[in-house]
Formats: sequence, structure tokens, C-alpha cells
Amino acid sequence: MDEDRQYFPVEFVLEGKSRHLIWFTADADGFLTNEAGDRLVSFAHKDSLRAYAADCGIEIIDEPASFGDPEDVLLDSTTEGCSGALNMWNILADAAASVHEEFLGDSRDDDVMSLYDRLFYGCNISVIRGDGEEFHPAWSDDEERLFRAVLSEGRALLRKALDGR
Repeated sequence: MDEDRQYFPVEFVLEGKSRHLIWFTADADGFLTNEAGDRLVSFAHKDSLRAYAADCGIEIIDEPASFGDPEDVLLDSTTEGCSGALNMWNILADAAASVHEEFLGDSRDDDVMSLYDRLFYGCNISVIRGDGEEFHPAWSDDEERLFRAVLSEGRALLRKALDGR
């Protein structure tokens, strides 16, 4: 395994079932995949994930993250809402990159990039914001539809990467 990577447990709950994955951060973030690189390595139980990691010599940093169904994420203007939406978007982008799939959320389309930027600034990160006023975006119907499309595609991609369907 790459010595510069840090590994974390991530749980997705889709269709009422928990799936535990190993996410890593390094120069490029992503998930562990099978040897072919077309499926995310996942487990039904945390203990199985930990046993696998130990067998592979991977040290898991015990800062678990849990995500529900991407299509349940709401687009709202609060700092917490923007942060949750952006976290889901980013984790889906990492999943897509891990299995070499194109993802609408990574599109260079102006509308997609603008939506992503507004979510980012809506997180009101103090280093970015400084002492300035907080940003709470108002979302248009078109932005809502685009956000739903990004998460819907991300959900389909995630299901395929987990289950092959």
C-alpha cells in the first residue's frame, strides 16, 4: 500500500443495508478497489473491514464517516446543509474516480462548476471567509434539478461500483 496514504472507514447506507468501505486520502483521494479496479471493496460489517485492513497491512485511522442514500441529501442554504451536500458530492466523486467512471459532478460544465462553487462557499469555512459575512445561497429551480441529477447519477454509479448493477 502507498505509504503516503491515510486510510479511514466509511459507511454507506443504501436501501437499508450498510456497506463499509476503506477511503484514503493522499495526493488523490479514493477508495480501495478490487484488482480489476472496477468495484469498490466493501464489507457488510465493520469487523470484516478491520480484518481485511489488518491482513493487507493497512492502518485504519479511527475517524469513521457515515453517509446515507445520496438521493436523501437536501439542498439548503444553511452552512450545515451546504457542508453535508458538498461532502456527499465529493465522496461520490472519489468513488467515481476510484472505478474510472465519468461523473456529472466532475464535469467542467459552467453550471455544474457554479453549483459546486456556491456549495463550497456556503460551507462558510473560516479560512476562506475570514471575518467576512457568511454566505447562504438561495437555490434556483434549475440548480435544484442539477443537484438532484448529480446525486442521482452518483447513487447509480455507487450501486454499480458496489454491486455491479
